[in-house]
Amino acid sequence: MNKDLEKGKQSSTAEEMERLVLESETMPTVQQEAERAFREEVMARRLSLATPYPPEVCLLSVDDVPLLAKGDLSAIKAKQKQGKTTAICLMVAAMVGGQWGRLRGLQEGCKVLLIDTEQKAQDSQLVYRRVVQLAGRPEVDDYSRLQVYTFRTMEMEQMLQAIELLVRQERPDVVLIDGIVDLIHNFNEVEESQQVIKELIKLASADYSGQDVAIVCVLHENKLQEDKNMRGHLGTMLSQKAGIVLECVKRDDVFTVRCSDSRHQPVPEWSFLYDREGQVVNADEVRAERLEAERELRRQLAEQRQQEQRDEKFILLKKIVKKEGGCILRQKLAEKYAEKQGVKKDTAYYYLRHFVEKELLFFDGKFIRLERPVENQLKFSDTED
Repeated sequence: MNKDLEKGKQSSTAEEMERLVLESETMPTVQQEAERAFREEVMARRLSLATPYPPEVCLLSVDDVPLLAKGDLSAIKAKQKQGKTTAICLMVAAMVGGQWGRLRGLQEGCKVLLIDTEQKAQDSQLVYRRVVQLAGRPEVDDYSRLQVYTFRTMEMEQMLQAIELLVRQERPDVVLIDGIVDLIHNFNEVEESQQVIKELIKLASADYSGQDVAIVCVLHENKLQEDKNMRGHLGTMLSQKAGIVLECVKRDDVFTVRCSDSRHQPVPEWSFLYDREGQVVNADEVRAERLEAERELRRQLAEQRQQEQRDEKFILLKKIVKKEGGCILRQKLAEKYAEKQGVKKDTAYYYLRHFVEKELLFFDGKFIRLERPVENQLKFSDTED
């Protein structure tokens, strides 16, 4: 029996020694792996003021203000039927063709992928043809510059994977996704929204996809007219992560693209409209003319109101003077006017000086009189009350 106990103790001791040996062999490996991960995943991301990081490369500009940076997300938002698809066409046309209106492409030979998740193939082809026409290019496929895809019938789970494959194989400069909402099941689900935005940020980076790519996401605004936010948690995440957010709005027949939010210099507004033949034309001049007409109308209304207020003040002064027999001490007139209008006496003197200087009332020593030359009568000079 003692021998059996002795054997049991020896066996237990051997197993313990074997366990300790295994732990001693694996611990350095675990520690080394942690240190490697720290160096490669953490310390490699530490910035230095001495490192010459390359400047941001943008693909488009408006009045020389750049936008659509490679390696970053951008966003376009709008209510329904506010011209977002046409705005996308014009932006792509400028990048492919060099310029449209005040939009100017900044990279020669820029390669664009336009992915439509919403429309059927026939409608997406119309968009494709419109871009080519606006860019002033021959109506033939030039996949080295522009590729248009329709993902409407693709399974949702495949869309993001397909976009990643396209980026890796086609190596575009910019990818426009016209409707990012179709990449997820529920745009109000926080984790799913965070995940798809995170994947797009990674895809835009050369560290992940092999080259920096500008990724432009198109998303509708909430349905309430006064709510300009993009839909759901997906819209919140996109707004937070996008370098620039553009908004499309329609007023009368003019569509305007304006900068809703920007990490850097805000982009100037630009506009377009459809002419009688249904062609897209630059509306910046039309919009400028309308804004100037609105400003002139406001100015005229303000002047009219000021004149009405001046007339009301003089009528009151005239009533006070007439009630005193046509002649009143200047100090007394100021006091009575201040009392009736509920203003300070200094303010009353200011008004009084204005009307005396304009020869609407006459100052004779200490007195104010109503008498005036016949040819200088006011239109309301016969008003008694």
